[in-house]
Amino acid sequence: MGFAEVDDGVARAVRDAVERIASQGVDVVEVPTVWSESPLSPWATQWAGRQAAALGHHRGTPRWDLVDPGVQFYVELGEGVSGAALAQAIDARYELFARLEAVLKDVDVLVTPTVAAPPPPLGSLLPKGAEAAFLRAAGRLRAGKLLDLVGALPAAASKVFEFTPYTPIFNVTGQPAMSVPLAWSPTGLPIGVHFVARFADEATLFRLAGQLEEARPWAHRRPPIFAG
Repeated sequence: MGFAEVDDGVARAVRDAVERIASQGVDVVEVPTVWSESPLSPWATQWAGRQAAALGHHRGTPRWDLVDPGVQFYVELGEGVSGAALAQAIDARYELFARLEAVLKDVDVLVTPTVAAPPPPLGSLLPKGAEAAFLRAAGRLRAGKLLDLVGALPAAASKVFEFTPYTPIFNVTGQPAMSVPLAWSPTGLPIGVHFVARFADEATLFRLAGQLEEARPWAHRRPPIFAG
């Protein structure tokens, strides 16, 4: 979409999915780039504000230490977001929604990778060491306004978008989307292909999911250790 570095295996999975769909008689077209750079600021601003609204009142309670330090960090950032910044983020959300709907009026479904790389080892994306200590300290010091001044919000969001450059955008704009495991990594882990429909058109996604699963079933696949 113009800004994401996508793993070759993930890109192949998307191309294969598109070719399979085309082989079923569906017209496939390449759509113009909707955005040329990561729209992380409106996403991050609203996400942080929602985290602060949902969890901020738990600060100082005995269970606060059980909250992931990354979430604590976003709560702190959200408490430092101004009303003007939130209003600007909401305006940017509506603008991006309109641009996406303009693309989707000419196509039934938009296809992208789900994430930028194959599934990483469990826990590898969690903050560790100095990074985790910094996040915890920021949460304890209630330094939200200071962190906002030094640009911590876009920096934190940029790290999120390195691995998930597509899905958060639709969390903000509201178009329905689904990830379907149509490909598999060399180690046997699923690689998702991401499908987005017009606003409130979940029915199209359900129909497409059924057709895709019938063409390439995945329910029988099991990891080496499975307790089902």
